[in-house]
Amino acid sequence: MQVTKQKLREIMVLSGLQGVQDDFEDDSIFGRLLQKRVKAFNPSASPEELDRIKERCREELKLDCLRQTIAQVDETRRRLEEIHTKQSTSRISRPGKRSSKYEAIDDALQAIAAAKPKSHREVFEQLDGRIHPPNAEPFASARGWMAGFKRNPARAAQWLSKRWAALGLPTFPRGPK
Repeated sequence: MQVTKQKLREIMVLSGLQGVQDDFEDDSIFGRLLQKRVKAFNPSASPEELDRIKERCREELKLDCLRQTIAQVDETRRRLEEIHTKQSTSRISRPGKRSSKYEAIDDALQAIAAAKPKSHREVFEQLDGRIHPPNAEPFASARGWMAGFKRNPARAAQWLSKRWAALGLPTFPRGPK
């Protein structure tokens, strides 16, 4: 890229004013400084040419200010993303201690799964009397596996499905019962 004399003069004017946070209007201190620098580097220029040069320099200084602001925003965004990734990786959940009641229920469910039951009803029939029901509805209020299943079959099936899936047991066979 070839740099003209005029462009070189503008670069020299701008080099001393980089980083100044001002609008460089004619009535401000920095506006007067810009005017003096333009005149110093372009002594034989007409007043119209000086105004054009000043305007180009003003625009370039404003662009430089915008570039600096954009760089600061990008740096801040990068730091925030870094902090967010650190926070999200530090919140790894640890499994809590399971109660012995649920451990016994899980063991019984795994043993029942080996028998390949065809429905939820069969599972509840095998659990009834073998092990105490959990402190969850509908079993807690009905005080039994089959009683809870009869009282609210949908909720009982929901509880069983959740436990069954958490243990990774095979699904029930599909199709007509």
